Amino acid sequence: MFIMSLGEPPITQQKQSPPRAKKQILKNLFNKGQIAGIRVLGRRRKQEGYYNRQMDNQQRLDSQNGDNLSERICSVKIKDDGGEEEHSNPAADEDAPSKPSRTRSRSRSKLRAGYEEANDLFDDGKYSQAYKKFAIVFDGRKSSLGPDHVDTLEARNKMALALDADEKYVEAFKMYSEVYLGRKKVLGEDDPDTIQTQHDMAAVRANQQKYDLAVKLFEEVYAKRRAVLGKNHPNTLMTRHELASALDDHGKRKEAGKIYKKVYKSRQEVLGEEAAETLDTGHELASNLEDMDKHDEALQLYEKVWQGRTRTLGEEDPNTLETRHEMAGVLHSMEKYDESLKVYEEVVALRVKVLGEDDCDTLESQHEMGMVLAEYGKPQEALEILEKVYQQRREASGAHNDETLETGHELGCVMKTLGKFKEGLQMLKKIHSGRRQELGDDDPDTLDTAFEIGDMHLLEKRYGEAVKILQDVYKARKRVLGKDDVETLDCGHKLGMALSGQGKSKDATKIFTEVYELRKSTLGEDNKDTLETLAMMGGNKQARKQSS
Repeated sequence: MFIMSLGEPPITQQKQSPPRAKKQILKNLFNKGQIAGIRVLGRRRKQEGYYNRQMDNQQRLDSQNGDNLSERICSVKIKDDGGEEEHSNPAADEDAPSKPSRTRSRSRSKLRAGYEEANDLFDDGKYSQAYKKFAIVFDGRKSSLGPDHVDTLEARNKMALALDADEKYVEAFKMYSEVYLGRKKVLGEDDPDTIQTQHDMAAVRANQQKYDLAVKLFEEVYAKRRAVLGKNHPNTLMTRHELASALDDHGKRKEAGKIYKKVYKSRQEVLGEEAAETLDTGHELASNLEDMDKHDEALQLYEKVWQGRTRTLGEEDPNTLETRHEMAGVLHSMEKYDESLKVYEEVVALRVKVLGEDDCDTLESQHEMGMVLAEYGKPQEALEILEKVYQQRREASGAHNDETLETGHELGCVMKTLGKFKEGLQMLKKIHSGRRQELGDDDPDTLDTAFEIGDMHLLEKRYGEAVKILQDVYKARKRVLGKDDVETLDCGHKLGMALSGQGKSKDATKIFTEVYELRKSTLGEDNKDTLETLAMMGGNKQARKQSS
């Protein structure tokens, strides 16, 4: 997840009031002088579909008393660890009269009212309208104060925030860049506000999945914040946390894990065990451990974070439910199906209550519960849940949305398990077409669906069709995933079975031998999959002898 930096100095996290819908949470935080991002909750699957975002946590203009704009026309307040220093703005001092005229005062009041209106629109999730209002304020301040005045740059920054929140990342990055250059010119390269803007630019790059660029920017910001604020300052730790997130999403799990551990320890020492930021890092560290198949460690840490969030936020807070959802996922991975189902049921019930039946996070928990039921040998129950989730996701997000396609894929697989080959094949072909269109032929998800179609043909003994599809998937997975990847070898094994079914024993033996050697070297000779391929290889050789 990527969050925008705190203002300098940091604002202490307040304990949440009783749980509310996400939009209401956002509004209450904003009214306290913070802009909190909409946190889209859900299990991280292939780093797609779900993310966490917070926005600029401090309203400098709103946090001061009185007529903020008029107070700051002739001064630039630069904040650091030691407090505030006032530096005169010669241009403003020279141009501004000692007593503002009545016309100028009305103009400022109008701008202030427009700024507050824009804030309210942003708070309500009306980012496009907020952007337009902030643009009016920007134009007014630019005209009266000049393009490089801190308040003009602040209004421009709010425009970038609105674009960012609206997921218009290209435009947001361009505007953040303009603000960065302006703040660098007026305040200096190492000013906290200038550094903050660079942090936000890095966050946009991460949300664009341009992880190399994001990592580079986060590293620059981290170095500056460490030099200016110190290595254990909350904002320095925030940037380091986001650096770990970018590395993690870039697939550099080990490197990310090391940084998460350091940030988690530092946040515990600086902010406390149950500070919101500490718990956020603990949650992400647990997710990193889960991704590296360290399930026992992940579950233990998720449990700790869940208890902390329950105490500080309440059991119905969306963040608390997110951690509880992830705990169920780890139990699923550990094949503790009874425990996993119990937790998922709790999470679904609470998410329905807090977020609603059609909320994306509610549907994600139901989707995962359906998958557990399918693996637990309860395919009919799984079918009923997945059919409902598929329909809801299709209506809410469209037929070609990633999550819709994911549920449709799992639904087709469950139909196959139940022997509903006609319905299953129809569903999987629909999903395959959607994934090809949205993701491309060689995307791992597209190949997964193609593999399931080939396997369904194999089960129905349509060997010719199975061979044709499985050969294509086998070649593509070798190219995309590598020849010794588990999924590549699964496909090779199925291809051998299809060739054997066709009576092409020589070709089948060649494939089985190739898969066996790779499974033996990667999984071990006593692994059940290795032994299964060995048995098929031996049976196929015996069939060849009998036929000759």
